[in-house]
Parts: sequence; structure tokens; C-alpha cells
Amino acid sequence: MHTSRKLTVAPGPNNPVGLVWIDLTKESYGIHGTPDPERIGKTYSHGCIRLTNWDALDLAKRVRKGTPVAFVDQPSSLPSGEGPGEAHGRK
Repeated sequence: MHTSRKLTVAPGPNNPVGLVWIDLTKESYGIHGTPDPERIGKTYSHGCIRLTNWDALDLAKRVRKGTPVAFVDQPSSLPSGEGPGEAHGRK
């Protein structure tokens, strides 16, 4: 959703942005958790970066206001068939 007004999302584990919101400098964009981890990597977002709630909480502990964020468009270094969000045991 794109809007020029500030949105307020009620707190709680089942709200659309999960347990944590990391605000980015681009208006209405952020890095956040989700109550629906099966939607990660799908086109349910309007430009935000969606993580599992536990990963979003971990990231929020590691960054502070003003931490630079860079999105890099490059091929994954994971072996073929192991895209983001997929966990496979190592042999």
C-alpha cells in the first residue's frame, strides 16, 4: 500500500508487520517480521523486506538508527536449488 499519510499498525504477533518494524529512510518502506513465514519470498509485500519474526528481532538487536542499508542485486552464492528461505541439511 502506498500512501502519503503515516500509518499506525496495532501491536501484536499477528499484525501484518510481525513483531518488529525497522524503518528505512524511504517513506513507508521497512524491514519487518511476519506472522506468515510461508509468505517470505512471495509477492505479498509492497516493497518491504519481510523476514521471519525471529530473524527480524535478531536483526533489530544488531542495528541502530542511521545504520546504512544497501540492497545488492547479485546472484545467490548458495548451491543451486537453495534459494532464500530454504533450509537444506549439509552432507
